[in-house]
Amino acid sequence: MMERRAFLQAALMTFAVSAPLSQVQAMERQMEEVIAAFCMIRQIEAQQGQRAALIANFETIRPLVGHVGGFTIFEDAADDNSLWILDFWRSREDYDAALQKAELSELLAEQRLLIANIKSSALLKIPTPMES
Repeated sequence: MMERRAFLQAALMTFAVSAPLSQVQAMERQMEEVIAAFCMIRQIEAQQGQRAALIANFETIRPLVGHVGGFTIFEDAADDNSLWILDFWRSREDYDAALQKAELSELLAEQRLLIANIKSSALLKIPTPMES
């Protein structure tokens, strides 16, 4: 069974081919600090020509989510309007609580206007060793 660190490294390597090394290393540090138990990946399609604005919105949100989680943004190399978001949180409850913060409500409302479609979404489970 895969250990947590090995899983995080595998998740990082999945996206490393399309991300600069500095971004991958920063994501690894963030994920290790959080010790993620709840991970999600989403492919988001921005409104036509609004991907940069959507990324800027996510970057504005980043410092407001606190230290219980975070996310990394990847531009889709094959689609100029799409991006991928990899969320990593201590728990689903921490993720949900972050979205309820009052200071995020306006930014999240702006974000919804920039999104055309959530193309795909998946919850990722960190494997735990099998009991003997």
